[in-house]
Amino acid sequence: MLKYPQYKTYEIKEKQKIEKSIEIEIAQELYNQQNKYNNQNQGKVNIFKIIIIIKQIICFITWIIKWVIKYYILNCEYDESDKIFITRRCLNMSLDKWDALDDDNKKMLLKKELWVKEKKKEFLAEIKERERLEKISSAKYKKEKRMKKKGFSFNYND
Repeated sequence: MLKYPQYKTYEIKEKQKIEKSIEIEIAQELYNQQNKYNNQNQGKVNIFKIIIIIKQIICFITWIIKWVIKYYILNCEYDESDKIFITRRCLNMSLDKWDALDDDNKKMLLKKELWVKEKKKEFLAEIKERERLEKISSAKYKKEKRMKKKGFSFNYND
């Protein structure tokens, strides 16, 4: 308002223009202050992210090296945690999903010994067969087959 000493004597439209220009100036100043603050911290954040990524890469490489030495070179038996890890990998299951399972299902999956290649192949074949039977018995699949016989295209979204 110091720029406009006779503000009270201006007309309404002029007052509105002056108020808008003042609001724009204030917004620009706030934006400039935030950019200065963000630019100063951005460098620190980027350095911190790089350090964390390097640490994660090093941890992952050491884990792989330990795994190869322990199980491929020394041919040790799998630990309980490693059995769980291999079972989860076989089922494409995250750690959160694994933790959400009840203890009976976990024990049942661990009894199947999916870390043994032959048993893993049998288990995956059993799952594929079960999915195939479910697909054959589903109404959508039967509808798709009927539509294909008649020569129509079929979409599950219909």
